[in-house]
Amino acid sequence: MSKRQILWGAVLLTGILILVVFVMFLHSNVKEQHKENGENPKTIRMMAPYSAGPQKQILEEVARDYERDHEDIEIEIEYIPEENYKREIGLRQDEGTNADIIICSSSMMPPLIKMGIFRELEMTLEKRNRYVQGIPWENVMSDGKYYGLPFFYDPYLLFYNEDVMEENQAQLPATWEDIINVGLKIQKLGTYGFGFAAKNSEEAAQFFSLMLYSRGGSIYSIDRAQGVQCFQDIETMVQMNILPPNLINTSQGDLARRFAEGEIQMMVNQLSCLTILRSSSISFDIGMTRLPGEITDMVYLTGENIGLTVNAGQEAEDFLDYLFEIDTYEKLGSAMEMLPVLQDVSYEEKGGADYKGEAGLKSDFLDGTNEKFSLVSDAWFSVAEALEEGIQAALETYPEEAQMIAENIQEAVRISILEN
Repeated sequence: MSKRQILWGAVLLTGILILVVFVMFLHSNVKEQHKENGENPKTIRMMAPYSAGPQKQILEEVARDYERDHEDIEIEIEYIPEENYKREIGLRQDEGTNADIIICSSSMMPPLIKMGIFRELEMTLEKRNRYVQGIPWENVMSDGKYYGLPFFYDPYLLFYNEDVMEENQAQLPATWEDIINVGLKIQKLGTYGFGFAAKNSEEAAQFFSLMLYSRGGSIYSIDRAQGVQCFQDIETMVQMNILPPNLINTSQGDLARRFAEGEIQMMVNQLSCLTILRSSSISFDIGMTRLPGEITDMVYLTGENIGLTVNAGQEAEDFLDYLFEIDTYEKLGSAMEMLPVLQDVSYEEKGGADYKGEAGLKSDFLDGTNEKFSLVSDAWFSVAEALEEGIQAALETYPEEAQMIAENIQEAVRISILEN
């Protein structure tokens, strides 16, 4: 290549860079010009429960992409910790200052619908048919009307240290009793065999529900054998020092970090905790598998829903539609480490964690033939608080009898359901 060609190439590249900078400059000043002309941009306010960096980052990127194509729109995203989410939404509802779009857990949406937080959404056959078959819609519906949409599914899995399992020749647990036995076998001085999150009522209640429903129990029969055994298992793990201390102050994010540091050898956590694990300096191979299904092999679907509040206008509805466009949705799901609920969206499992299920994650949890269920209750907030009390009682160094805990919690749950 001659010097003249190199020179002209450099000139062309410089011109392109100048043009790009100029366009970006013009765009950055559009909103300022609108303000100077008395044309204030419309603001869409969104509330999300994310604490992990990758989840926040991708949501911000999507919002900025949308703003670039909609010069009269600004999107503000506020991230509220899970433990304060319910309270914050309730307070803002009373003040009339709620966000336009709220992302929340699937179990949280029914009571929020009852509180009048969300407005009705128009549902067409085309929209509904985009979803994977078998997805429960009860969490987003009331009196036959739609008040939200399933956003992503974030299943609970058993994560484990593959290196420690191999060193101790331990088999993957098939029952909750196996989890206790394997946890006892793989723990060593300074580490613990098993852990779960119990910092807030939702996390604690979800974990207990997994144990309960896998045994064929339900929140309407906690005082029967299945519920009693759940509390007994927790007490046994405390007595055998399988569980780490201070679980009642450990969130799912905290749990993932303690697992990454090697303090905990197995944990029950949601798939999305991979965002934390992948960003940690882990010195061992990570394995993950389905949780035990002792009596039933039903898949407990839990994850996130999204809806428009009664404050939302057309601009918020347009942005919500944008989030479900194929390119946007795939970008969100990939970064957030969650399963897509739309059948026309591809999903590719990433490296870094070895899944030992029957098939792939999406096949096992969404596409498979296993019966799927989701906890639906208008009284979920108070039910979760009652279940949390039961778990805290079982985690005490000198706990009450499991039967007594189960009976007390069943009465508290019964009252919560009746009052709602």
